[in-house]
Amino acid sequence: MSAADPSFARVQVLLPLDDADRFNAYCSKHGYKKSTLIARLVRDYLDRENVKKPRKVRVAPAPEPIATLEMK
Repeated sequence: MSAADPSFARVQVLLPLDDADRFNAYCSKHGYKKSTLIARLVRDYLDRENVKKPRKVRVAPAPEPIATLEMK
């Protein structure tokens, strides 16, 4: 996964300093990357709350361009 991967969205989170310190300590102690743990916590919460995944809208491929004839 990279920041340029179109299947992921970047989300910024602001935490009070005390919570950020606790979160950093927990991640260090248990070997988690902060971003990985946050993604897991959000996913678990949404699953527990039965939040349905949005339906994917499928876009039909663009039609082939029509050839144009030049008149001389």
